[in-house]
Amino acid sequence: MIWDETNRMMFAARDRFGIKPLFYTFHEQTLYFASEVKALFAAGVPARWDAESVSHSVECGGHQVRTLYDGIFQVPPGHYLLATDNHFQLHRYWDFDYPMGNGNSRQRSDADHVAEFRHALEEAVRLRLRVDVPVGCYLSGGLDSCAVLGRAARHHSEAIRAFTLTFDRPDYDEEREAREMAGKVGAEFFPIPIRQDDLADNFGDAILQSETFCFNAHGIAKYLLSRAVRNAGYKVVITGEGSDEILGGYAHFRRDMLLYNRNGQDPGKVAALLEDLEKLNPVSRGLLLPHGEARPLENVKRLFGVYSLLDGDLLRTIGEDAAVVVRRFPGEVWRARKLSFAA
Repeated sequence: MIWDETNRMMFAARDRFGIKPLFYTFHEQTLYFASEVKALFAAGVPARWDAESVSHSVECGGHQVRTLYDGIFQVPPGHYLLATDNHFQLHRYWDFDYPMGNGNSRQRSDADHVAEFRHALEEAVRLRLRVDVPVGCYLSGGLDSCAVLGRAARHHSEAIRAFTLTFDRPDYDEEREAREMAGKVGAEFFPIPIRQDDLADNFGDAILQSETFCFNAHGIAKYLLSRAVRNAGYKVVITGEGSDEILGGYAHFRRDMLLYNRNGQDPGKVAALLEDLEKLNPVSRGLLLPHGEARPLENVKRLFGVYSLLDGDLLRTIGEDAAVVVRRFPGEVWRARKLSFAA
């Protein structure tokens, strides 16, 4: 944040991907900023639930601007806020620059894409190792975190400590793969065992720290992992988080691609690939992929034109008509509140 005393203007920006939180609220003629909502409450801002935001978060995954709390908002990723004595405005300064799918872009080989991606990943990891404190790595045994650890080991003079959660249920446990990867690159393997009961026992603490709802065990497990890493004396870690979102790694992304981008593919082959895809991730199959034949979402499709399969699965959970109301209502509330707030 930057304060311009001459023009009496506040400039507050959030990073491109929203890694660092930035909350704001207007209370008793004062504009407050904080990196945690808890700090706003400590400053005297009333702690009240926003019923519509809570509903939206529970049923549709949350909102980029609204929070769970009445009158408290967040600067979205890739945006900055300008505030004066009379008003404030949000401006987007960055967004993904995806190429258009009209075929006009220059065709490149798979080898070219691989080389460019390898260089970008290598540089991203190398730059983040420029710190004067010990650096650790979250290691799950999956492709993303293994790739990050492998790149980091090439650019770090000492063995990197790799922190891995181990579970008491074999379906979730990836200790064997993580240990093998750590040994391959000469990292120091640091297992953190947790039980199924630990996830339930720490549910409240995880929500308190994240200030969002944790609807699956992933957020609670990440809280336990981060707490153990901090207790081990590490303040900087690198991780493979976000790769699935950017690179389409989740099962519902791949399922969408198969169903909506067939491009003349053999229907039998597509059906076989879809069947294989459901077998790849048995742990989260019930969360990500529907069981059996699903009902059509005609109201949703008529209102929005299209929906992803993940949206479809979520909307089927809460009901088609209720989903349309939930999706429309929070946006309308935000627009109305934004006008009155700016005034």
